[in-house]
Amino acid sequence: MRERQLPSDFELRQALQLGASNPELAGAAGVSGAAVSFHRGRLGMPFRLIATRVTQTFNDSLNVLTGGSGETHHNNYVFQGLKYWMRLRLGDTDLSPRQEEQADRLVSRLLRKNKVITYNRNSERGFSVVDRMPEDGNLMVRWPVGVPLPEEDLVRAMTLPDPGEDG
Repeated sequence: MRERQLPSDFELRQALQLGASNPELAGAAGVSGAAVSFHRGRLGMPFRLIATRVTQTFNDSLNVLTGGSGETHHNNYVFQGLKYWMRLRLGDTDLSPRQEEQADRLVSRLLRKNKVITYNRNSERGFSVVDRMPEDGNLMVRWPVGVPLPEEDLVRAMTLPDPGEDG
């Protein structure tokens, strides 16, 4: 039986800088993804930098409902697909095949039906898909009037690809 062992700190840092994902590292070492994630955190290389940045963008800009009372809009299927798509566009390699498929399905739907995502904090579901208006441009999200757009790379990540373009 093969011994299960994480790579050294140096080897782990090097593999992560070369773009290795947690699942790849876990498989190669014969350990769980949680073990790799813990080791990354211990080294000061948190696993979810891109995911956290994407989520924080919407929390700051749209004031997405996330509460201690258990009410949240973060689990909304449309919002999850949007976040997965943005993470892919920003270079996150740690999404599962299911998450990538969910992102692709959402983008296909928005393009095919000429729709845009909108957010209403006071509605039960929060995020929904509605008809696109000219002022929405190519953004996947109807951005609130008067709210500054996020940093340029985040705007690019939430911009729909041209039909036929590969994410």
